[in-house]
Amino acid sequence: YSASPAIRNLVDNLEIWINPLANPDGTYGTGNTITSPTRYNASGVDLNRNFPDPFEPSKVYQKETVDMVKFLRNRRFVLSANFHSGAEVLNYPWDRWLNRIHADDSWFESVCRSYADTVHLFSPSSYLNDFNNGIVRGAVWYIIYGGRQDFVTWELQGREVTMEIDDIDQTPAAQLGLLWIY
Repeated sequence: YSASPAIRNLVDNLEIWINPLANPDGTYGTGNTITSPTRYNASGVDLNRNFPDPFEPSKVYQKETVDMVKFLRNRRFVLSANFHSGAEVLNYPWDRWLNRIHADDSWFESVCRSYADTVHLFSPSSYLNDFNNGIVRGAVWYIIYGGRQDFVTWELQGREVTMEIDDIDQTPAAQLGLLWIY
């Protein structure tokens, strides 16, 4: 496989980190095979809602969250994406505030729109078309507290989006190739 010049430029000139699994308890809670993945860790905590929040300073953080927060604070990523399943939409800050618009809202919307429009060129017309044709500001969808993208964006002044890439919670392995193409 030969990468396009644009991809080669990214790989050669950026520091790229990939974390393939942030919740091993929720993924492999029933053993060495993935049978009933959940968003909760072995302590029953939803790790997707366990990040520092400016208005919940006394929150108890799980070991997985503490380690991820330390990792994120040490590296201070400028751009990041958090991949999920359960919906088909790109979600951008803010998740916490419905009536507060991020100063870079138009940038977030533009990046998400460009990504979604590109996906639409390579996918069926029914894919990634919820909300505003595949994109939504988080709190417009639903409000959450302690989310990672708001933590990265608020505290670390990074820019993170959440990419919900499949409306099936456990994507069948046979469909992963299609999602990559999309």
